[in-house]
Amino acid sequence: MAELEILNIKINEDYTIDLVGMENSGYSWVRDNETTDIVEITHQYIVPTNLVPGAKGTERFTFKGTKTGVVTIEFKQIRSWDKDQPPIAIRTFQINVI
Repeated sequence: MAELEILNIKINEDYTIDLVGMENSGYSWVRDNETTDIVEITHQYIVPTNLVPGAKGTERFTFKGTKTGVVTIEFKQIRSWDKDQPPIAIRTFQINVI
């Protein structure tokens, strides 16, 4: 089980996390499909500065607090077509919007 990481943010405050990507090998970070009105989440892929084969980019997720509350969001690093394979990494965040 992934360790729970706790983030405390304020309403209308942004908090950014960067997860190491492996998109060149088909892996990407996906979050659970649970919708929430406590935070707004945006995603951006940042291309690696060193464009050699196998270079890893960064997947940046930004949380913006929209209303007071607590939500848990899980990110899994998977290949979308490998339905029977477990994720190679999991990151779980508890976001407390105050």
